[in-house]
Amino acid sequence: MDPASAAAACGLAQVEQDLASEAQERGDLDAVRAHLRAAIDLGVLGIAWQPTAMSVRRQLVRIRLALGPEHGEPLLALAEARALVARRPRNPGHRILLSQALTQAGQRAGETRFFDEAERMALSCLTIAPPK
Repeated sequence: MDPASAAAACGLAQVEQDLASEAQERGDLDAVRAHLRAAIDLGVLGIAWQPTAMSVRRQLVRIRLALGPEHGEPLLALAEARALVARRPRNPGHRILLSQALTQAGQRAGETRFFDEAERMALSCLTIAPPK
């Protein structure tokens, strides 16, 4: 696997995220979604090139969450966030991503169990890191 290719894919994903931000400022929600989906494709490619790259995996979850529960795939983001926490359980950032993914999954599914787990996960950060 080529780490340089993974880094290039991440860089291009960031460009797509920047374009999504510009589209958001213009109020062009279709363009926002298109750029975020392109960023997701690039993130998936980056992971294929370097499966162990945690930064690529984190970026992919963040992009998926940026699409929101109605236009994204919150259950896929949830699975990816759970994998991040499984790999680094004491990382509060991973726990926050998981909490956000659980919240979106709850919004999409309309099931309170996701919200309850999201709250527990967010509060669990206090057991591993001091509050900011």
